[in-house]
Amino acid sequence: MIRIIYYCIFAVLLLLQLGCGGIFGTGGTVDETIKPPSQKIFQGKVNQVNSKSSEITLNGVLFKHDKALIYRDSTKIESAILPGQIILVEATDENNDGVYEASKIEIDEQVVGPISNINVELGTIEISGQTILVTESTNFSEGDLNSLLINNYVAVFGFRDDDGVLEATLIELKKGSFSSALDTIKVSGEVTAIDSENGTITIDGVEVYVDENTIKGIRIGEVLTLNNLEVNTAHPTGIVTNTSDPSVVVTPIEYKTDQEIVLEGYPRNVTARNIFSLNGYQIVVPVALLEAENIEIAKNKKIIVEGKFIDRKTVLASNIKIEATNNFELRGLLGVSSNEGYVVVDGEEIKVDRFTFLNFELVDVLTQLGAEITVKVKGVEDSSGVKTASDIVLVRKVDSNNNLTAGTGATIEETRGRLNGKEE
Repeated sequence: MIRIIYYCIFAVLLLLQLGCGGIFGTGGTVDETIKPPSQKIFQGKVNQVNSKSSEITLNGVLFKHDKALIYRDSTKIESAILPGQIILVEATDENNDGVYEASKIEIDEQVVGPISNINVELGTIEISGQTILVTESTNFSEGDLNSLLINNYVAVFGFRDDDGVLEATLIELKKGSFSSALDTIKVSGEVTAIDSENGTITIDGVEVYVDENTIKGIRIGEVLTLNNLEVNTAHPTGIVTNTSDPSVVVTPIEYKTDQEIVLEGYPRNVTARNIFSLNGYQIVVPVALLEAENIEIAKNKKIIVEGKFIDRKTVLASNIKIEATNNFELRGLLGVSSNEGYVVVDGEEIKVDRFTFLNFELVDVLTQLGAEITVKVKGVEDSSGVKTASDIVLVRKVDSNNNLTAGTGATIEETRGRLNGKEE
């Protein structure tokens, strides 16, 4: 059986020297007076998942979600959270220790539909007329870009850049073949055009027919999500709202004034050095903050912003960070490190933690470490040069009957201890 591997990306956030503290500090807030914990809203990509302990990381923050209600398309679900999903989390730092207890999680894919074109050389796929960029950081629920097929019905999570191009963080295969009679389409993005006469709107390049009552409430520039769309080739747009259940949802969700929020994404519509939009919200950054941190907002640089709502769609930033991690991938011999919590691969020190995924049994390490064991490693390198593994995969070995001889599954605690010469 082929084991599905979800690739995790671990983003290490730098401490910002701001008097207001925040999630970028080591302890949450620099105000040491006792105060009741406040709820924050986090929106961004799931970096790491530990299903056994019900823990995830998002925007560099650790969350426990064992008591959280999880929703997808407004429906309560029990399914697992996956690396690469874009989610919205309501959480509270109950103990003021930087670990947040999630009360509600909303999983929000950006596009759902059939694949109409695949370009492996350029690293792109096309769904509903939208070109989607697949990078080395893109996670897959099954296989990889080479295993995708035309007409696969998929859900795509990701971030849009200033040009409206969706950079995929996860491609989730819903079913092998799309059926226009049974399956629906989902489109989300910025409204770039409205044609009231013909009853159509354009969302980041996708033209959709909507009913006259819906089109009246839509404005250029706002972020819109359209669920349960139908393919109708008889209609000029090819995509129409389901008249029995249009499920038109305007985002962002309107939170109360002073609600704290943390957002991740690419800046869009940069109108001044300190004003731009991010995931449908207008962000205002104090100029003094930009100067203190020597930050320049650029549309091709992914950022994380922490702030508070000052009106229903505007966030005043208190902390801001440009992501500075790089992905790495290497293949080589596995070796023992003298540093606890590390292994050596191809002569390089690689850090492992409780989120690192391994696909080999502990017995493989113990019995074969004296021989040559080749592994493939994926992970991220932070600004200080530390490489943290998200996946360490034993290169598959088969016997003469083509049976897999490598085992599956081993806890990182056991494996890390054994590799460092420690008995459990």
